[in-house]
Amino acid sequence: MILANMRGLQMHGFINRGLQSFVHDFYGARKWEETCVAANFPFYSFETLVHYENDVTKRLLETLSVVLERTSEEILEDFGTYVVTDERLSGIRRLLRFGGETYVDFLMSLEDFSARFKVSMPFLEVPKLHLEARPGNLYAVHCEYAMPGYAPVLLGLLRAMADDYGALVTIEHHTKLKGPVQRDRFDIRLHEERWQRPAEIRRLVVT
Repeated sequence: MILANMRGLQMHGFINRGLQSFVHDFYGARKWEETCVAANFPFYSFETLVHYENDVTKRLLETLSVVLERTSEEILEDFGTYVVTDERLSGIRRLLRFGGETYVDFLMSLEDFSARFKVSMPFLEVPKLHLEARPGNLYAVHCEYAMPGYAPVLLGLLRAMADDYGALVTIEHHTKLKGPVQRDRFDIRLHEERWQRPAEIRRLVVT
């Protein structure tokens, strides 16, 4: 139990540091500093491998929502896209694309994603993923995670990977909380496998 809690805290370090880079890149250092001051943090920088309490990440997201005038869900979804599209995080993109040549290949490989991610980042606790293939080019990605509220990151990632593969998809997100575990389902309809030329690395445009 102690080890599981430690892993969760380390995941917060990864998310906090990632949000810091995301805000710096798309909103500027001034907005990030404004956020840290408003959240009453005694510092301006997070470290990936440092342990942070759940409340720190919660306060960060709540404050970012006010400072950026966007919902926490919108911020996290954009962050999920940022993870795929930012050139400095190309290692994560390559890890995701390891699953195959098409978006369907990628979806089919998601159940092995946790194991692949653990090899490169063993200190992180990642969600459990399960793919359900349905008739009519429909796919359901089931996600189970002990850290509620972070499903929009996966939603942004799934959409960004569709763009990266050149596939045209629509995604609907459904969520429910069962005890301490959040269970999410992403219903994906594949309209065109080769809708456009696959992206090399596309940078996120925040509006």
